[in-house]
Amino acid sequence: MNPPTIKIDPEIAALKQDVSVEKYKSLERDILLKGCLKAVEVWKGSIVDGQKRFEICRKHGISFTVKHACGTSRSDICRQVCKTQLARTDLTSEWRKYLIGRQYLYERNVVIETVKLKLGEGEKIPPSEKIATIAAEEAASYNSISAGTVRKYYLYASAMDKIQSASPGLFRKLIYSEIKASHENTIELAHLSADDIRHVHESIQEDGKHHIVLSDIKHGLAWRRYKLQIQEPPVQKKTAKSNVAEIKKMPKYDPDAEFSTLALTIPSWMNLITKTQNNADFRRASKGTKLRLYHQLGALNGMVDAMMVMLKEVPDDI
Repeated sequence: MNPPTIKIDPEIAALKQDVSVEKYKSLERDILLKGCLKAVEVWKGSIVDGQKRFEICRKHGISFTVKHACGTSRSDICRQVCKTQLARTDLTSEWRKYLIGRQYLYERNVVIETVKLKLGEGEKIPPSEKIATIAAEEAASYNSISAGTVRKYYLYASAMDKIQSASPGLFRKLIYSEIKASHENTIELAHLSADDIRHVHESIQEDGKHHIVLSDIKHGLAWRRYKLQIQEPPVQKKTAKSNVAEIKKMPKYDPDAEFSTLALTIPSWMNLITKTQNNADFRRASKGTKLRLYHQLGALNGMVDAMMVMLKEVPDDI
C-alpha cells in the first residue's frame, strides 16, 4: 500500500529541470503498460527521485514501491539531487551552471555539519574560507571543472535565486534559455530591486527580445523613470488660510537646482578616482575592498548611463 504522507518538497523540486512533454508521455505509456517498476525515493516523506512516476501513479491509481533515501541532513539530500540532475544529458547550459552553484552551497553546508560532529571539546570550526575551499574542490572534482569556475557558478546561482524571487517568469525563461543573458548581465540584473527586475521582464516581453544586455537593462529603467516623472502630479488639497502666508514666503521652485548641484559635485568624484588610479597600490589592496569598489563603480556607471539616456530623450518642449 502506498504511504499517504508522501509529499513534494518545494526546495528539492526546484532543483530539477522539467522533462519534455514527449518524455513524460513516454513514461506514462510505459507505466500504464508495465506498472511502476522503479521505486519512488523519499526522505522524511518528501520525494527525492521519481516525482513524475509518483504523479502518474496517483493520476491513474497505480501502486508503486517506496525507497527511503540515505541522507544525514537536508543539505546532504539536496546535494545528492544536484548530482543526479547533473548526470542528465538534456540539461540546458543555464541549468547546469545553476545546479553546480547550488551543489557548492550544499557541499559547504555538509562540510560544516561534518566538522561539527567531529569537533572535540574546546575545538573551533575551521575558518569559513577553508570550508569554502573544501566545498569548491569537491564540486569541481565531481563536475570536472576548476574550483574558480564553481565559485563563479555559485554567484550565478545566487543571482538567479534573487531573480526567481522577484520574477518567477523571467527566471524560467532564463534558465530554460528562452531568453539569453551573459553571466555578467545576469549578475547585474540581480543587483536591481525586485520591482526593477519585474519591469525589465515586462520591457523584454513588450519588445519581443530574446537577449538581455546591459544597455537594455539601463535603457528600460531610464525610460520607466522618465515616464514616472512626466506623469500628471497628484491633485493637492486646498491649503488652509492660516498657511497661505507661509507658502508665499517659500522660495520659488528652480527646475535647474538638482542639475546644477549634480554638475558641481561630479568633478570631486573625478578627482578622487584620478587620485586612486595614480596613488593606490592595486596589487596590495585586499580582494574584498577592490570587489566592493568594483560593484559600486558598476552601479554608478549604470546610473550615469541611465541619466545620459534621460538627458538625450526628454523632448525640449516638455
